[in-house]
Formats: sequence, C-alpha cells, structure tokens
Amino acid sequence: MGLNNCCVQRATNFSHHVVQRNWTRVASPQEGFNLKVLHWNILADKLAKNFPKVPEQYLQWEYRFEMIKQHILQVDPDVFGLSELDLPPLYADVVDAFGKLGYHNYFVPKSNKISGSAIFYKKDLFELVQQN
Repeated sequence: MGLNNCCVQRATNFSHHVVQRNWTRVASPQEGFNLKVLHWNILADKLAKNFPKVPEQYLQWEYRFEMIKQHILQVDPDVFGLSELDLPPLYADVVDAFGKLGYHNYFVPKSNKISGSAIFYKKDLFELVQQN
C-alpha cells in the first residue's frame, strides 16, 4: 500500500478493521531527518457512556484499545500524544503495551481527576532530559 492508497484492512490477529489513512506531505523532508508524529484523543473510558447513539461494543475499552494499538502499530510514529487517557488502572495497561514496543512516556493528569494526556516517544531515538 502506498501513501496515497486508502482502504480498510483486517488487523493482524484481530477481528476488527483498521482504516488506512491518506497522508499529505506538506513539505519536503530535510535530508537525513524524518520524524513521524501522531496525536489522538482516545476518549476516556469514563466519558464513553456519554455517546448513547454509538453501539455499546464500540465504546468498550477492550475493543477500543485494541483498535488504538493496531492503528498506532500501523503508523509506527516516533512520537505520539494521547489525550483523554484514563488514570490508573487503564493508564497502566497503555504504558505496559507501548513500553513493550519500545516507548517511554510522560503523563500529565487533568484537573477532572478522570483522565490526562501523555506523550510517548521511542526510547531508542529520544532521551527525556527534563520533566516538570
């Protein structure tokens, strides 16, 4: 599949569909440096009940998290941000899953005490030099 092809493909070892996205290059990359960044508001599990018209199965954390993981694996970003990431224990599941894939993270909880935001980065490419 090229960058400009769009289709739905079945995720490996998972019965859900992962959507291929069209990407538009906005500038020519500098020679020798490419950085792939992704950001996603993943909808805090505790807020998912606020969507009565969405079938229940699609709002279940287990279903959504498998789709999120598959999409992030497909894109293979160097850095990615997740908004509305639940506080522990679900946060721990996310950290564990992406930690096994070589990512470290920095998490900041929101004042709502429900969720927060995290930046994940490939530990073989980046080093955290300061944390607030």
